[in-house]
Amino acid sequence: MAAALDGAPVTAPALPDGAVVVRVPPAPGPLTALAVAVPLAGLSPAAQRLAPLLAAVWSRDAAGPGRLCEPLVTADLVGIRVEALPGGATGASRFTHVPVPTVDAVEAARPGCVAALRAAGRSRELGTDLVQGALFGAAHRYGLTPADRARVVARCTVDELAAAADEARALAPVVAVAGPGEPGRMRARRGPPPGLPPPPPGRRAVTVGVPGRRAYHLTGAPGVRLGDPAKFALHVACAVLGGRDGLLGWCLGGRAYSFTVFSRELADAGYVASLVDCDPAGVDHTADAVDAAIAWLAAGAVTPAMLAAAVERLVVDHHRALRTARDRVTRACAYAAAGLDPAEATAYPERVTAVDAEQVTAAALRLADPSRRVEVTLLPRASTVDGQNGGKHSGFP
Repeated sequence: MAAALDGAPVTAPALPDGAVVVRVPPAPGPLTALAVAVPLAGLSPAAQRLAPLLAAVWSRDAAGPGRLCEPLVTADLVGIRVEALPGGATGASRFTHVPVPTVDAVEAARPGCVAALRAAGRSRELGTDLVQGALFGAAHRYGLTPADRARVVARCTVDELAAAADEARALAPVVAVAGPGEPGRMRARRGPPPGLPPPPPGRRAVTVGVPGRRAYHLTGAPGVRLGDPAKFALHVACAVLGGRDGLLGWCLGGRAYSFTVFSRELADAGYVASLVDCDPAGVDHTADAVDAAIAWLAAGAVTPAMLAAAVERLVVDHHRALRTARDRVTRACAYAAAGLDPAEATAYPERVTAVDAEQVTAAALRLADPSRRVEVTLLPRASTVDGQNGGKHSGFP
Protein backbone atom coordinates (compact mmCIF):
# COMPACT_ATOMS: atom_id res chain seq x y z
CA MET A 1 0.00 0.00 0.00
CA ALA A 2 1.27 3.50 -0.82
CA ALA A 3 0.11 7.02 -0.09
CA ALA A 4 -1.90 8.72 -2.82
CA LEU A 5 -1.45 12.29 -3.94
CA ASP A 6 -4.16 13.50 -1.55
CA GLY A 7 -3.07 11.24 1.31
CA ALA A 8 -5.69 8.54 0.75
CA PRO A 9 -4.41 4.96 0.57
CA VAL A 10 -3.88 3.40 -2.84
CA THR A 11 -4.21 -0.36 -3.16
CA ALA A 12 -3.10 -2.46 -6.09
CA PRO A 13 -6.65 -3.15 -7.41
CA ALA A 14 -7.18 0.62 -7.89
CA LEU A 15 -4.26 0.76 -10.34
CA PRO A 16 -3.62 -0.90 -13.72
CA ASP A 17 -2.28 -4.45 -13.60
CA GLY A 18 1.44 -4.55 -12.88
CA ALA A 19 1.67 -0.90 -11.83
CA VAL A 20 4.79 -0.07 -9.82
CA VAL A 21 4.14 2.36 -6.97
CA VAL A 22 7.10 3.99 -5.24
CA ARG A 23 7.06 6.51 -2.44
CA VAL A 24 9.55 9.28 -1.79
CA PRO A 25 9.88 11.58 1.22
CA PRO A 26 7.81 14.75 0.90
CA ALA A 27 9.42 18.13 0.38
CA PRO A 28 8.82 21.04 2.77
CA GLY A 29 5.69 23.04 2.03
CA PRO A 30 2.00 22.37 1.45
CA LEU A 31 2.22 20.95 -2.08
CA THR A 32 2.03 17.24 -2.70
CA ALA A 33 3.18 15.67 -5.95
CA LEU A 34 2.84 12.61 -8.10
CA ALA A 35 4.45 11.46 -11.34
CA VAL A 36 3.03 8.68 -13.48
CA ALA A 37 4.67 7.44 -16.66
CA VAL A 38 5.22 4.47 -18.91
CA PRO A 39 8.61 3.56 -20.43
CA LEU A 40 9.16 4.65 -24.02
CA ALA A 41 11.13 1.45 -24.59
CA GLY A 42 7.82 -0.42 -24.61
CA LEU A 43 6.34 1.70 -27.40
CA SER A 44 6.78 1.44 -31.16
CA PRO A 45 8.99 4.03 -32.92
CA ALA A 46 5.86 5.74 -34.26
CA ALA A 47 4.40 6.05 -30.76
CA GLN A 48 7.73 7.28 -29.35
CA ARG A 49 7.67 10.18 -31.81
CA LEU A 50 4.17 11.12 -30.68
CA ALA A 51 5.06 11.06 -26.97
CA PRO A 52 4.95 14.87 -26.47
CA LEU A 53 1.41 15.14 -27.86
CA LEU A 54 0.25 12.08 -25.95
CA ALA A 55 1.57 13.59 -22.70
CA ALA A 56 -0.04 16.95 -23.50
CA VAL A 57 -3.45 15.35 -24.02
CA TRP A 58 -2.99 13.21 -20.90
CA SER A 59 -2.13 16.22 -18.72
CA ARG A 60 -5.12 18.20 -19.98
CA ASP A 61 -7.37 15.26 -19.15
CA ALA A 62 -5.96 15.05 -15.61
CA ALA A 63 -6.23 18.78 -14.88
CA GLY A 64 -8.72 20.00 -12.29
CA PRO A 65 -9.36 22.49 -9.50
CA GLY A 66 -6.58 22.77 -6.95
CA ARG A 67 -3.95 20.95 -8.95
CA LEU A 68 -1.38 21.67 -11.65
CA CYS A 69 -0.82 18.98 -14.28
CA GLU A 70 1.95 19.09 -16.86
CA PRO A 71 3.36 16.71 -19.48
CA LEU A 72 6.35 14.56 -18.52
CA VAL A 73 8.47 13.50 -21.49
CA THR A 74 12.08 12.40 -21.25
CA ALA A 75 14.30 10.17 -23.36
CA ASP A 76 12.88 7.20 -21.40
CA LEU A 77 9.40 8.20 -20.20
CA VAL A 78 6.05 9.58 -21.28
CA GLY A 79 3.50 10.59 -18.68
CA ILE A 80 2.40 13.47 -16.45
CA ARG A 81 3.43 15.31 -13.29
CA VAL A 82 0.83 16.54 -10.84
CA GLU A 83 1.21 19.04 -8.00
CA ALA A 84 -1.70 19.81 -5.72
CA LEU A 85 -2.77 21.64 -2.62
CA PRO A 86 -4.47 19.57 0.08
CA GLY A 87 -7.84 18.43 -1.25
CA GLY A 88 -6.87 19.14 -4.85
CA ALA A 89 -6.66 15.50 -5.97
CA THR A 90 -8.79 12.40 -5.94
CA GLY A 91 -6.24 9.62 -5.57
CA ALA A 92 -3.43 8.18 -7.68
CA SER A 93 -5.72 5.97 -9.76
CA ARG A 94 -7.33 9.14 -11.13
CA PHE A 95 -4.16 9.89 -13.10
CA THR A 96 -2.76 6.52 -14.14
CA HIS A 97 -5.10 5.65 -16.99
CA VAL A 98 -4.05 6.99 -20.39
CA PRO A 99 -7.08 8.78 -21.88
CA VAL A 100 -8.57 8.02 -25.29
CA PRO A 101 -7.69 11.04 -27.47
CA THR A 102 -10.62 12.96 -28.94
CA VAL A 103 -10.57 15.42 -31.84
CA ASP A 104 -11.19 18.35 -29.50
CA ALA A 105 -8.49 17.27 -27.03
CA VAL A 106 -5.89 16.74 -29.75
CA GLU A 107 -6.55 20.03 -31.49
CA ALA A 108 -6.49 21.89 -28.18
CA ALA A 109 -3.11 20.40 -27.22
CA ARG A 110 -1.41 20.30 -30.63
CA PRO A 111 -0.53 24.01 -31.21
CA GLY A 112 1.24 24.48 -27.89
CA CYS A 113 3.02 21.13 -28.24
CA VAL A 114 4.32 21.91 -31.74
CA ALA A 115 5.38 25.42 -30.70
CA ALA A 116 7.35 24.08 -27.72
CA LEU A 117 9.09 21.45 -29.84
CA ARG A 118 10.03 23.98 -32.52
CA ALA A 119 11.34 26.41 -29.91
CA ALA A 120 13.50 23.65 -28.42
CA GLY A 121 14.88 22.94 -31.88
CA ARG A 122 15.98 26.56 -32.26
CA SER A 123 17.72 26.93 -28.89
CA ARG A 124 21.22 25.93 -27.91
CA GLU A 125 19.64 22.67 -26.73
CA LEU A 126 19.80 21.76 -30.42
CA GLY A 127 23.48 21.00 -29.90
CA THR A 128 22.90 18.27 -27.32
CA ASP A 129 20.11 16.83 -29.49
CA LEU A 130 22.55 16.55 -32.39
CA VAL A 131 25.15 14.96 -30.12
CA GLN A 132 22.63 12.32 -29.05
CA GLY A 133 21.58 11.75 -32.66
CA ALA A 134 25.18 11.20 -33.72
CA LEU A 135 25.95 8.83 -30.86
CA PHE A 136 22.77 6.74 -30.91
CA GLY A 137 21.38 7.12 -34.43
CA ALA A 138 18.04 8.47 -35.62
CA ALA A 139 16.44 5.01 -35.45
CA HIS A 140 16.77 4.90 -31.65
CA ARG A 141 14.60 6.96 -29.31
CA TYR A 142 17.71 8.58 -27.85
CA GLY A 143 18.47 9.99 -31.29
CA LEU A 144 15.10 11.73 -31.71
CA THR A 145 15.28 15.52 -31.90
CA PRO A 146 12.52 18.05 -31.15
CA ALA A 147 12.43 18.84 -34.87
CA ASP A 148 11.77 15.17 -35.66
CA ARG A 149 8.88 15.10 -33.23
CA ALA A 150 7.50 18.50 -34.24
CA ARG A 151 7.07 17.33 -37.84
CA VAL A 152 5.23 14.17 -36.78
CA VAL A 153 3.10 15.85 -34.12
CA ALA A 154 2.05 18.64 -36.51
CA ARG A 155 0.55 16.26 -39.05
CA CYS A 156 -0.53 13.17 -37.10
CA THR A 157 -4.17 12.10 -37.11
CA VAL A 158 -6.34 11.43 -34.09
CA ASP A 159 -6.38 7.75 -35.02
CA GLU A 160 -2.57 7.63 -35.02
CA LEU A 161 -2.43 9.23 -31.59
CA ALA A 162 -5.17 6.87 -30.37
CA ALA A 163 -3.02 3.93 -31.50
CA ALA A 164 -0.09 5.34 -29.51
CA ALA A 165 -2.37 5.75 -26.48
CA ASP A 166 -3.48 2.12 -26.83
CA GLU A 167 0.17 1.03 -26.74
CA ALA A 168 0.85 3.14 -23.66
CA ARG A 169 -2.30 1.87 -21.93
CA ALA A 170 -1.11 -1.72 -22.40
CA LEU A 171 2.08 -1.02 -20.42
CA ALA A 172 2.35 -1.14 -16.63
CA PRO A 173 2.83 2.43 -15.40
CA VAL A 174 5.28 3.64 -12.79
CA VAL A 175 3.71 5.86 -10.13
CA ALA A 176 5.95 7.93 -7.85
CA VAL A 177 4.24 9.66 -4.92
CA ALA A 178 5.72 12.18 -2.49
CA GLY A 179 4.40 11.12 0.88
CA PRO A 180 5.43 9.99 4.35
CA GLY A 181 6.87 6.57 5.03
CA GLU A 182 9.77 4.48 3.87
CA PRO A 183 10.47 4.42 0.11
CA GLY A 184 9.60 1.14 -1.56
CA ARG A 185 12.46 -1.14 -2.53
CA MET A 186 12.93 -2.57 -5.99
CA ARG A 187 15.28 -5.10 -7.48
CA ALA A 188 17.66 -3.58 -10.00
CA ARG A 189 17.66 -4.89 -13.55
CA ARG A 190 20.62 -7.13 -14.34
CA GLY A 191 22.69 -7.29 -17.49
CA PRO A 192 23.03 -4.88 -20.42
CA PRO A 193 19.80 -3.66 -22.01
CA PRO A 194 18.99 -5.14 -25.43
CA GLY A 195 18.57 -3.30 -28.69
CA LEU A 196 20.91 -0.32 -28.33
CA PRO A 197 23.08 0.19 -31.41
CA PRO A 198 26.83 0.62 -30.89
CA PRO A 199 28.19 4.14 -31.43
CA PRO A 200 29.35 4.64 -35.02
CA PRO A 201 33.15 4.54 -35.33
CA GLY A 202 35.32 7.48 -36.24
CA ARG A 203 35.37 11.07 -35.11
CA ARG A 204 32.43 12.98 -36.62
CA ALA A 205 31.73 16.70 -36.82
CA VAL A 206 28.86 18.87 -37.97
CA THR A 207 28.21 22.58 -38.27
CA VAL A 208 24.71 24.03 -38.09
CA GLY A 209 23.61 27.61 -38.71
CA VAL A 210 21.59 29.22 -35.91
CA PRO A 211 20.22 32.72 -35.20
CA GLY A 212 22.26 35.14 -33.12
CA ARG A 213 25.88 36.25 -32.94
CA ARG A 214 27.40 33.64 -30.65
CA ALA A 215 28.72 30.19 -31.40
CA TYR A 216 28.33 27.02 -29.36
CA HIS A 217 30.81 24.18 -29.56
CA LEU A 218 29.88 20.75 -28.17
CA THR A 219 31.90 17.59 -27.82
CA GLY A 220 30.10 14.34 -26.97
CA ALA A 221 31.21 10.80 -26.19
CA PRO A 222 29.45 7.59 -25.10
CA GLY A 223 28.87 7.42 -21.36
CA VAL A 224 27.14 4.87 -19.12
CA ARG A 225 23.55 3.95 -18.32
CA LEU A 226 21.71 5.03 -15.20
CA GLY A 227 22.38 1.84 -13.24
CA ASP A 228 26.13 1.72 -13.93
CA PRO A 229 28.21 2.56 -10.83
CA ALA A 230 30.88 4.03 -13.11
CA LYS A 231 28.66 7.12 -13.42
CA PHE A 232 29.91 8.52 -10.11
CA ALA A 233 33.49 8.80 -11.31
CA LEU A 234 32.28 10.27 -14.60
CA HIS A 235 30.37 12.93 -12.68
CA VAL A 236 33.46 13.86 -10.70
CA ALA A 237 35.57 13.94 -13.88
CA CYS A 238 33.04 16.30 -15.48
CA ALA A 239 33.04 18.53 -12.39
CA VAL A 240 36.86 18.69 -12.42
CA LEU A 241 36.83 19.59 -16.10
CA GLY A 242 33.98 22.07 -16.13
CA GLY A 243 33.65 23.52 -12.66
CA ARG A 244 34.81 26.91 -11.54
CA ASP A 245 38.59 26.99 -11.96
CA GLY A 246 38.28 23.63 -13.78
CA LEU A 247 40.73 22.29 -16.31
CA LEU A 248 38.64 23.33 -19.30
CA GLY A 249 38.53 26.90 -18.02
CA TRP A 250 42.31 26.97 -17.77
CA CYS A 251 42.69 25.59 -21.28
CA LEU A 252 40.17 28.06 -22.72
CA GLY A 253 42.22 30.89 -21.23
CA GLY A 254 39.25 33.21 -20.79
CA ARG A 255 38.22 32.97 -24.44
CA ALA A 256 34.66 31.81 -23.78
CA TYR A 257 31.49 33.38 -22.44
CA SER A 258 30.54 30.27 -20.48
CA PHE A 259 31.12 26.52 -20.46
CA THR A 260 29.87 23.34 -18.85
CA VAL A 261 30.71 19.64 -18.87
CA PHE A 262 28.15 17.04 -17.85
CA SER A 263 27.34 13.33 -17.90
CA ARG A 264 23.78 12.28 -18.66
CA GLU A 265 22.65 8.76 -17.81
CA LEU A 266 19.55 7.24 -19.38
CA ALA A 267 17.88 3.88 -18.79
CA ASP A 268 19.75 2.05 -21.54
CA ALA A 269 22.80 4.21 -22.25
CA GLY A 270 24.36 7.58 -21.55
CA TYR A 271 26.70 10.21 -22.89
CA VAL A 272 29.18 12.84 -21.72
CA ALA A 273 29.24 16.29 -23.30
CA SER A 274 30.94 19.65 -23.05
CA LEU A 275 29.23 22.86 -24.18
CA VAL A 276 31.18 26.07 -24.71
CA ASP A 277 29.55 29.41 -25.53
CA CYS A 278 32.15 31.36 -27.49
CA ASP A 279 32.79 33.87 -30.26
CA PRO A 280 32.47 32.38 -33.76
CA ALA A 281 36.11 33.18 -34.46
CA GLY A 282 37.18 31.15 -31.42
CA VAL A 283 35.59 27.80 -32.31
CA ASP A 284 38.81 26.12 -33.40
CA HIS A 285 40.58 27.32 -30.25
CA THR A 286 37.69 25.92 -28.21
CA ALA A 287 37.93 22.51 -29.89
CA ASP A 288 41.66 22.37 -29.14
CA ALA A 289 41.05 23.44 -25.52
CA VAL A 290 38.54 20.63 -24.97
CA ASP A 291 41.02 18.10 -26.33
CA ALA A 292 43.80 19.47 -24.11
CA ALA A 293 41.67 19.48 -20.95
CA ILE A 294 40.54 15.88 -21.43
CA ALA A 295 44.11 14.75 -22.19
CA TRP A 296 45.39 16.55 -19.09
CA LEU A 297 42.83 14.86 -16.84
CA ALA A 298 43.45 11.45 -18.43
CA ALA A 299 47.15 11.87 -17.65
CA GLY A 300 46.38 12.03 -13.91
CA ALA A 301 46.25 15.80 -13.37
CA VAL A 302 43.58 15.75 -10.66
CA THR A 303 44.83 16.88 -7.26
CA PRO A 304 43.25 16.22 -3.83
CA ALA A 305 42.04 19.83 -3.70
CA MET A 306 40.44 19.59 -7.15
CA LEU A 307 38.79 16.32 -6.21
CA ALA A 308 37.37 17.68 -2.95
CA ALA A 309 36.01 20.82 -4.62
CA ALA A 310 34.38 18.80 -7.41
CA VAL A 311 32.69 16.41 -4.98
CA GLU A 312 31.43 19.28 -2.84
CA ARG A 313 29.80 20.94 -5.88
CA LEU A 314 28.17 17.68 -6.94
CA VAL A 315 26.68 17.05 -3.50
CA VAL A 316 25.30 20.59 -3.31
CA ASP A 317 23.84 20.30 -6.83
CA HIS A 318 22.26 16.96 -5.90
CA HIS A 319 20.40 18.47 -2.96
CA ARG A 320 19.35 21.49 -4.99
CA ALA A 321 17.92 19.23 -7.68
CA LEU A 322 15.63 17.51 -5.16
CA ARG A 323 14.27 20.52 -3.29
CA THR A 324 10.64 20.13 -4.39
CA ALA A 325 8.21 17.23 -4.32
CA ARG A 326 7.92 17.60 -8.09
CA ASP A 327 11.68 17.05 -8.48
CA ARG A 328 11.64 14.03 -6.19
CA VAL A 329 8.80 12.16 -7.86
CA THR A 330 10.31 12.80 -11.30
CA ARG A 331 13.65 11.33 -10.22
CA ALA A 332 11.97 8.33 -8.56
CA CYS A 333 9.89 7.68 -11.66
CA ALA A 334 13.00 7.65 -13.87
CA TYR A 335 14.78 5.16 -11.60
CA ALA A 336 11.79 2.86 -11.25
CA ALA A 337 11.08 2.87 -15.00
CA ALA A 338 14.71 1.86 -15.61
CA GLY A 339 14.27 -1.13 -13.31
CA LEU A 340 16.34 0.44 -10.55
CA ASP A 341 15.68 0.99 -6.87
CA PRO A 342 14.56 4.64 -6.50
CA ALA A 343 16.28 4.70 -3.11
CA GLU A 344 19.59 4.67 -5.03
CA ALA A 345 18.99 8.30 -5.93
CA THR A 346 19.19 9.33 -2.28
CA ALA A 347 22.50 7.47 -1.84
CA TYR A 348 24.22 9.74 -4.36
CA PRO A 349 26.20 11.91 -1.89
CA GLU A 350 27.95 8.98 -0.21
CA ARG A 351 28.62 7.22 -3.52
CA VAL A 352 30.16 10.26 -5.18
CA THR A 353 32.17 11.13 -2.05
CA ALA A 354 33.81 7.69 -2.25
CA VAL A 355 35.31 8.38 -5.71
CA ASP A 356 39.12 8.62 -5.70
CA ALA A 357 41.66 10.17 -8.06
CA GLU A 358 42.43 6.90 -9.84
CA GLN A 359 38.76 6.43 -10.71
CA VAL A 360 38.60 9.97 -12.08
CA THR A 361 41.63 9.31 -14.28
CA ALA A 362 40.04 6.09 -15.53
CA ALA A 363 36.82 7.96 -16.32
CA ALA A 364 38.77 10.58 -18.27
CA LEU A 365 40.42 7.84 -20.31
CA ARG A 366 36.94 6.86 -21.54
CA LEU A 367 36.70 10.30 -23.10
CA ALA A 368 40.27 10.60 -24.36
CA ASP A 369 39.89 8.54 -27.54
CA PRO A 370 38.97 11.08 -30.25
CA SER A 371 37.60 8.31 -32.49
CA ARG A 372 34.72 7.83 -30.03
CA ARG A 373 33.75 11.50 -29.93
CA VAL A 374 31.45 13.72 -31.95
CA GLU A 375 31.75 17.48 -32.39
CA VAL A 376 28.79 19.79 -33.00
CA THR A 377 29.22 23.50 -33.72
CA LEU A 378 26.34 25.96 -33.78
CA LEU A 379 27.44 29.04 -35.72
CA PRO A 380 25.59 32.24 -36.61
CA ARG A 381 24.22 31.68 -40.09
CA ALA A 382 26.43 34.35 -41.67
CA SER A 383 29.51 32.58 -40.30
CA THR A 384 28.54 29.27 -41.90
CA VAL A 385 28.09 31.00 -45.24
CA ASP A 386 31.25 33.09 -45.05
CA GLY A 387 33.39 30.15 -43.98
CA GLN A 388 34.68 31.86 -40.85
CA ASN A 389 35.24 28.51 -39.25
CA GLY A 390 38.05 27.70 -41.62
CA GLY A 391 36.42 24.54 -42.95
CA LYS A 392 37.57 22.44 -40.00
CA HIS A 393 34.09 21.11 -39.27
CA SER A 394 32.27 19.22 -41.98
CA GLY A 395 28.83 17.65 -42.15
CA PHE A 396 27.99 14.09 -41.23
CA PRO A 397 28.50 11.60 -44.04
